Amino acid sequence: VVCPDTVLYKCPEVRQLEKAAPKADDGRLRILYLYQMLMRDSDENHMLSTPEILRRMEEEHGILMHRTTLPKDVDLLREVGVDVRTERRRALHYFIPEGPFSVPELRLLIDAVLSSKFITDRKSKALIEKLIGLTNEPNSDKLHRTIHATGKAKSENEKGYNIVDTINEQNPDVVIFLGDLFDHPSVNVPGEVAQEDLIGLLSAINAPYGKFAVYGNHDLESPTATEIVSQVLYKGGFEIKKNENFKIHLGKKAGIQMIALDCQLLGTIDPVAAFANSDENLYRMVICHTPDTIDELSDYPFDYMVAGHSHGGQLYIPLIGAIYIPQYAYNYNHGKYVIDNKTLDITNGVGTTRKDIRLFADQEIVIYRFYHR
Repeated sequence: VVCPDTVLYKCPEVRQLEKAAPKADDGRLRILYLYQMLMRDSDENHMLSTPEILRRMEEEHGILMHRTTLPKDVDLLREVGVDVRTERRRALHYFIPEGPFSVPELRLLIDAVLSSKFITDRKSKALIEKLIGLTNEPNSDKLHRTIHATGKAKSENEKGYNIVDTINEQNPDVVIFLGDLFDHPSVNVPGEVAQEDLIGLLSAINAPYGKFAVYGNHDLESPTATEIVSQVLYKGGFEIKKNENFKIHLGKKAGIQMIALDCQLLGTIDPVAAFANSDENLYRMVICHTPDTIDELSDYPFDYMVAGHSHGGQLYIPLIGAIYIPQYAYNYNHGKYVIDNKTLDITNGVGTTRKDIRLFADQEIVIYRFYHR
């Protein structure tokens, strides 16, 4: 029977063998049970004496074990790398030292999980159980007894947590947010909990060469909405770009020119300012919330444009097209287009508006890989 290196609970294979185990000494099972007992129930502060081990072996597993057999079994465990230690008191006591984390260290990790607002309650419980599983049963009981709620609001944004997790799994160099942080924030003004929730999520996104954002129309619905969005993005580590260009260098030679335009709906695009002094020797990529803005850029040099706004139609019917078409997405609202040898890519994004439904326009995180030539 092959079981995990760290056995905290009986694996299914052991349970099956237990049912068929004879009420007599079986060397292979005996050593396995001894290992489980020491891993689960012992450490420096909870040592098991020889009489206690013999008694439990008989009561729990129906195995009669002589006291002279125990040291031999312990030696076998040591030969395969198990750190079984002994201490002589009135009788010889055995234990396996604490795992990689002490109880105080586990408490700190558990407190960090409980205090994190962007980790949902369900995910918090799962993580805490995994952390508690890193120690033995006496310490597990102690940790369960001493866990108290922090009183801080926990995120219910399981979707947001998964989005951040998916982004970080890609190990991106740069992350670009194309606008619309909240759905109609001028009407449904985000409360403090929602704002802190998003700040935590955005802060958890890792991108060593920068996190950048442009405004969407919902971000510009009112001065209050714009202020809230600006603060959340700033505290989440994002730099807002508006009618300007900037370079991203991944080495001495490799680099791309990013050209950021304001949202054409409720904002003011200024291509002259955005393209000023742009480097024609670099690959130039335009980022803008509204896809139809590309029709205003026919006189400006660039290679690629990425936009959002339309959600890919949100409800997109083949042969019919997008059901949801907002202003400044009338001409281009789904997929890729080539206009005057320039590519326009419209991402569906990860959110929805009005109704949380999608059809043939799945949410997406778009990954671009650039190669130096």
